[in-house]
Amino acid sequence: MRKKIANWLVRLAVKVNPVQTIPVFEKNDVYKPKVCGSAYSISKKDIKAYKKDTGEKSTRAAVRALIRKGKAKAKKDIFDCIEACCLQETVYAKGGDTIVEMRCNLYVPKESD
Repeated sequence: MRKKIANWLVRLAVKVNPVQTIPVFEKNDVYKPKVCGSAYSISKKDIKAYKKDTGEKSTRAAVRALIRKGKAKAKKDIFDCIEACCLQETVYAKGGDTIVEMRCNLYVPKESD
């Protein structure tokens, strides 16, 4: 869709200013999109161990603290990606465990064939 809009804008510019020449550059796809991410699982055993170690009585507070720690670990793992793009944070339950996941969209150079 972007390519169609770009072509349409070039044709419109030529119609508006026919005297001026508009240099057209070819698009070289030298980058490919990839997703960089990491996820940590927080099981019930982890929650019980955290509560025992810290003396926390509330399970919700323990889960919140473990989620905070999981986010910090994920950010540390993909620290190089933080400056380049926005991170997508997701916290969800899967199979009785709480999953803390962070993803980052990247564009990496394609390998020459």
